Amino acid sequence: MGRLALFISVILLFSGNAFGDTYSLKIDRTIDSLEMKLTTLSGNDKLEVVGVLCEKYISKNHVAKAQVLINQGISLANELEHQKGLAGVLYCQGELFHGAEKHQDALIVYNKALKLYEEQENAFGIAKCIDRIGDVYYSFSEYDKCIEYSLKAIEIFESLNDQDRIRLPLNTLGEAYGTVGRYYESMEIFQKVLTLDEELGDLCNETITLNNIGIIHYYLQNFDEALNYYKVAMDLIERDSSCYQCYAKLLNNIGNIYFIQNEDARAMEYFRKALREFGRIGKQWDIGNTLNNLGLLYLKNGKYDNAEDCLEKSARLAEELESAGLLLSNYDCFSGLYEAKGDYLRALEYHKMHTHLKDSLFDERQNFDIAHLKKKYEKEKELRELSIRNDKIEIQRIWLGISAFGIILISVFSSLLFLRNRDINLANKNLVAKNLEIIESEKKLLATINSPQAIEETVKVEVSDSDDKQKTDTGAKYEHSHLSDDQRGSILAALSELMIKKTMFFDDNLNLEILATRLGTNKNYLSQIINEEFNTSFRQFLNEFRIKEARRLLSLPENDILKIEAISDMVGFKSKSTFNRLFKEITGITPSFFKDNASKNWDTLK
Repeated sequence: MGRLALFISVILLFSGNAFGDTYSLKIDRTIDSLEMKLTTLSGNDKLEVVGVLCEKYISKNHVAKAQVLINQGISLANELEHQKGLAGVLYCQGELFHGAEKHQDALIVYNKALKLYEEQENAFGIAKCIDRIGDVYYSFSEYDKCIEYSLKAIEIFESLNDQDRIRLPLNTLGEAYGTVGRYYESMEIFQKVLTLDEELGDLCNETITLNNIGIIHYYLQNFDEALNYYKVAMDLIERDSSCYQCYAKLLNNIGNIYFIQNEDARAMEYFRKALREFGRIGKQWDIGNTLNNLGLLYLKNGKYDNAEDCLEKSARLAEELESAGLLLSNYDCFSGLYEAKGDYLRALEYHKMHTHLKDSLFDERQNFDIAHLKKKYEKEKELRELSIRNDKIEIQRIWLGISAFGIILISVFSSLLFLRNRDINLANKNLVAKNLEIIESEKKLLATINSPQAIEETVKVEVSDSDDKQKTDTGAKYEHSHLSDDQRGSILAALSELMIKKTMFFDDNLNLEILATRLGTNKNYLSQIINEEFNTSFRQFLNEFRIKEARRLLSLPENDILKIEAISDMVGFKSKSTFNRLFKEITGITPSFFKDNASKNWDTLK
């Protein structure tokens, strides 16, 4: 079950922000008193209370009330032409979007609020917007930008000597450092936050920070230490029931530790508690994540029906939330489930879905989804209509023109994107066909190999005219060599025997010295022969043999059930990333694309 133990950690810590929720803003007045006061005020005073009450509603997760008040606040701020008040209400709108996992909408609104605060030179407003923008970039997995914005926010809060609010960007920075593997820097940040929590006597934020430190220990595989921090945080929650912000995440994290430690009954108990708590507070993404964890736990214990039920529920949630990260984890879980059940066709199907989605996520931010683009456009339109009340007829005329232009733009973009993808797909399929032709020609050549000269033909892998090797002048390098023609011929014949017939390149520890010893020569002579006869280095010579064999194995229909990583290991590669890179360099296409399309091209060749 080692594979499952590793996989569940990936789901918990990387498929979303596993760190605690952000710090709720401290508001001394109660919601009831603020609501009563709101009815007695007007003008700027009313707008100020609207901003404070919005933040209070959001901190208590009163989403519907917060949205109604935000709409009123935007209208009132526009009526009063109060830019600071409008910035504050827009900031609250961003908080609402961010909390609902509508991160793109949140980014738009935070940037609008930031612009207004910059026009007023309001340092505190600028800092809090920059902090939240950094947190949005964390949600997008754009960790470099997250770190950049968090450091800017920290610098401004330090200049303001705001020890309370500075904890937010410090917390986000610690999360980003931990996620990208800078664990000790992350630990240092969270220890600093913990000291501030203790100095301020803030038990609720202290529980969140303890959870974050526990997660870093988890990353470092200090599982007992991680569990200790989680339990200390749980003790604080028992002392003060209002410190509930990360209670459900703590339950899930503790369950994960017990899973790793093979205490399955306790893991099941904590996962179920976490699921109930996430359901109570309406955290849909976390519900899906916990269902994946439960599914893996059931799978580990051979309860396949229970596992399938959990994974199906998680898949539905992932589709409803349009969460590619959650769906990516879910597909991999399903692949493992069906593999364990012996249903290799469905396991392979989900593995392909997982691979395809993983590949598509790489440029998701560059190739914006058209539906998402339209949604963003409509939200922009809605915000503008709320902020501009005068001359409705003129506004409608303008937006009708913008709508028509948007539809034309989207149509053009769609057509160009379709044509580009079609051309790329066609070119790649042509490369598949050309590679299959090379495999056929190599089979015929291998069947007639009887001479040392034949090895030179089999080692060459030519997929496109741009891949031709440039000749290098090696005469000067070896002018003092004592290698005779008879020795050269003998070594070439033996090299052909070892590499082609005995497939010695399968040995993942093979190097120049080992091969020379097997050939009964020294590594200098062998290196000279490879350089002069094949115009290449030993490493490239070896890699071309391995890639050529991998290409042949991937083309065989009987190998469809094998994962690409298994083929990579089989031909002697220790690193999957190195294999993928070299395969693309030599053949012109990725291993997954070649494997998926090879069988379709065999019939054409035959």
